[in-house]
Amino acid sequence: KAFHTRPCFMREVQELASMSITRRRALTLVILVMALSACCLSSVDASVMQTSGESTSLNPIFCELCSFQPLPRFRRRRCSTARRYRDEPAPAVDSNETVENTNTGYREDSKLKDPIADWKPPPPHVVHQTMEERIKPLRRLTSPVFFSTNSQTCRRVRGLGQVPSRHPLLIVGNHQLGGLDIWLIVPELIEQRGIFVRGLGHPVIFQDAQAHLNGGPTFLPDSATAGKEGTFGLYQKFGAVMSSPRNLYRLLESGGPQAILHFPGGAREAYHGRKEAHELFWPTRLDFVRMAAKFNATIVPLAGVGAADSVYFVADPENMLELPFGLGDAVSNSVLTVRQAARYDEQGKDFIRPPPFILPKILPARHYFLFGKAFETTKVDSRDREACRKLYQDVKKELECGLKDLLRARQRDPYQGSFTRFVYEQVTGKQAPTFSVKEFNVD
Repeated sequence: KAFHTRPCFMREVQELASMSITRRRALTLVILVMALSACCLSSVDASVMQTSGESTSLNPIFCELCSFQPLPRFRRRRCSTARRYRDEPAPAVDSNETVENTNTGYREDSKLKDPIADWKPPPPHVVHQTMEERIKPLRRLTSPVFFSTNSQTCRRVRGLGQVPSRHPLLIVGNHQLGGLDIWLIVPELIEQRGIFVRGLGHPVIFQDAQAHLNGGPTFLPDSATAGKEGTFGLYQKFGAVMSSPRNLYRLLESGGPQAILHFPGGAREAYHGRKEAHELFWPTRLDFVRMAAKFNATIVPLAGVGAADSVYFVADPENMLELPFGLGDAVSNSVLTVRQAARYDEQGKDFIRPPPFILPKILPARHYFLFGKAFETTKVDSRDREACRKLYQDVKKELECGLKDLLRARQRDPYQGSFTRFVYEQVTGKQAPTFSVKEFNVD
């Protein structure tokens, strides 16, 4: 498919004809492995997301790991006064029209003038149906375990009872491989604490949604961008907006019971290599700390592990660009227009980093999440760069400590193994137990 979109296709055919038998066999092996991985990812995604007889994509960022279609450039339109601050593309429908979701029966405006100010949480029956059809199958596979930290005593407890209720709340986490973690974090916050957290989605999701409405080529599968029935529709329904400094500022500025989920590392962390699974790739800018300080938001670090242990790494991102016979060029062209982080490059320029080439394991590893100690910003002046830099380093250090503690403690989980955990949960109908919380609270 990548060769088909290249204008120099005949030259590639000529090169193929002139190859030796050994090189032809090597090329055939590479193509077969890539095709096998695409089939495996599609089958796993279909088994998890089968709802009402229709298969939909679980996560567009995860699905794009095996997609090489070129991404169209996104052009931001000049908006009227009513849509001055809107960063997302406008749906091509009448603003007064209302539509009914045939799967949920939930009627809502098909076009929000302002997705930040006009958004309302979905009603309980929509939340319940989404949990039953989309989230529970994923939970059965990953069996996620959540912990939180008391900010006064720094003691960890099972569950999310210690997550602050003060708003605005800014949850800052490490982005796991493929961005699958958001589908576990957001539902847990809704169920345990009633917190509808506003996620900051990768720009490619919103760019593809606009391209899909315009009938143009898309980077992600159609099921991911097909309006309200796809992943993009689900993102919007639960309050996600395009990741950008402007949107983060407006979410914090809007006031009220606002909670925001932010991954500073963006796709750079989600596209990590096999030896980078638990490293942070945050930009040096202090944007999210200074914004939080300006609006007196509470910052909560969130550490998560498990996604990188659910796949086999065949090739790191750097190696994908070095594939022979034009495959590396095809990969480079496919990701050239995909910006890699919420803050993008330090100089405001795009840089090329393709996703790694991975193969999913039969059963994914268990996922663990730890909400760390909360940081208040009421006494931090947003104009004081030194104070903001210190807070930035403290938040990052707390998150890194959380990652180390999770990796250490999970070694004592008797059901860390995927097969034993899966058998236990199928037989008993309950979530398998995990390690004792005392493993976290060793003085």
